[in-house]
Amino acid sequence: MDKPFLAATTTTLILAYLSIRSQAIWSLLCLVLAFFTLLLSLALAPGWFRLLILLAGLWWSYQCPDSTLNS
Repeated sequence: MDKPFLAATTTTLILAYLSIRSQAIWSLLCLVLAFFTLLLSLALAPGWFRLLILLAGLWWSYQCPDSTLNS
């Protein structure tokens, strides 16, 4: 895999985790940053991996509102 792609994907995963586990303002900031790094990951990803990233993003966006509303 490409190093910039791996860096963008790793950053997206870290920010996604932090947005779920952080308090309100940090959660929102991490969520916004994760969205933009997800776009970067999609731009750098190989063809078949784009579908996997999109599916993971849809699953995560479905899970995220539940966890941020309960904290």
